[in-house]
Amino acid sequence: MLNENLKKHYKPNESITVDEQLFPYKGHTKFTQFMPSKPAKYGIKIFWTCDSSNAYPLQGQIYTGKPLDEQRQVNVGEKTVLDLVQFYKGSGRNITKDNFFTSLQLARVLNSWRMTLVGTVRKDKPWLPSNMQASKDRAILSTNFAFRENETLCSYVPKRNKSVVLLSSMHGTAEVEENLTAKPSIIKYYNKTKSGVDTMDKMVTEYTTKRRTNRWPLALFYNITDVAALASYIIFLEHNENVRRTDSRRLFLKDLAKQLCLPAIQNRSSIPRVMGHYFTRTSIEIVLGQELFQEVVAEDHSQTPRDKTGRIPVVGSCFICRELSHKQRKTRKVCSICHKPICNEHCVNKPTCNICKQKAQ
Repeated sequence: MLNENLKKHYKPNESITVDEQLFPYKGHTKFTQFMPSKPAKYGIKIFWTCDSSNAYPLQGQIYTGKPLDEQRQVNVGEKTVLDLVQFYKGSGRNITKDNFFTSLQLARVLNSWRMTLVGTVRKDKPWLPSNMQASKDRAILSTNFAFRENETLCSYVPKRNKSVVLLSSMHGTAEVEENLTAKPSIIKYYNKTKSGVDTMDKMVTEYTTKRRTNRWPLALFYNITDVAALASYIIFLEHNENVRRTDSRRLFLKDLAKQLCLPAIQNRSSIPRVMGHYFTRTSIEIVLGQELFQEVVAEDHSQTPRDKTGRIPVVGSCFICRELSHKQRKTRKVCSICHKPICNEHCVNKPTCNICKQKAQ
């Protein structure tokens, strides 16, 4: 349901990023992952597609590990990408990914879907030419290109004995920047669009609803809540371009939480036992912005005998406390209108000394 709503309410730009998110969880499951390169290191891995421009989450897929038949999975990255971007088939968008997902076969499948691919390539691929590998003979900041039909290979040497290899079905020329780094345009485009999922993961971690738990469904629910809140905030910014305050997301999440809690608060305000607690009632009135009055039916004490001072004897308890919270709060005071016993908490006119009264004036 989350994936359907994410795709339904947002139309991504021309570039989509595919990567994995590892949300923290150290409980025992068959699919708990250890990834030392991630901040959490231990957790449950989710493959995400995000808009490269603003990190809007488009679709997620949980990695559940090896299947029940115990057979080794082949081309997991390729199958994952095809599942995640199938909704945008024929849209002409580009898919940016890292070397876990990139393959020559995937580029050809996406090309048949009228989509392009830009991603890094692992050095152990059998179809990778030898001149794309790092060697001592290659000059620093040099670039080698290889072209075949709709695919372009690019090998850039940022420093000695190291090369960065990228595969692109979007670029068809050997363009190189004319500056000190002399980076090819493929790498420049990859650096611009590669951080969609990482940015989403960072923003989700900044404001989170996560709590410590040993139940992985609950931990997953916390992550889903954070992702949904981030998606709603990005849509809010798209419709309100002038809202660019540094604390705009904090204020937005605060208002969002208030709106989500409002139906439950209104429901609790109709429960007499809940409203009988003074501080709870005061908090609910502050949230709702109105003073609530609970009409309580009690016995009439207008004919109760009084002493010489005009007060009723301490023989009863506050009728509001008794009916709302079942408290037996003894009192001598009575309401001047209904003549029912009432305590200091529910009394309108509080007793005040002359000194405090003069200070208030």
